[in-house]
Amino acid sequence: MNRYVIVDAAAYADTPKALAWYAQDLPHRALLARQPEAAHASVGPWLLQLPAQPHTQVDGWLRALERDRPVVAWLRSDAGFETVYQHLETCLDLRRPNGTLALLRYWDGRVFLRLQAAFTLQQRRQLMGPLRQWRFQMLGERYTLDREALHATEAG
Repeated sequence: MNRYVIVDAAAYADTPKALAWYAQDLPHRALLARQPEAAHASVGPWLLQLPAQPHTQVDGWLRALERDRPVVAWLRSDAGFETVYQHLETCLDLRRPNGTLALLRYWDGRVFLRLQAAFTLQQRRQLMGPLRQWRFQMLGERYTLDREALHATEAG
């Protein structure tokens, strides 16, 4: 099982610099790199594949980063980096009723919680895509969404 995180590089002024240092030897890419917002990709959301073993130096930095703000989404998937990246990239745009596109900030825990309440089961499953688990911390409370739970909801 592969471990990933989405890190909101806009969280703190030094997050982009710290992210570059911690991610230097790990697969990582800005989710906005191929989007109209590409000029701001360095301070947008980044996908980072974590080492297989937990409790590394980067894990410690990420836990400290999320302590006060919901800026880290912890993901698990059997899929490789490119598959996860491409899926998350396709989820960035939300078509508005007037036909224009808006950026869907699903990596922000506050938005993710609202999406779970607003989306249909099919939309929630679509957002999960190849991910088995999506978790984050907000205001000291941990939230977890498991793909199996979505399938159980549908079956039940």
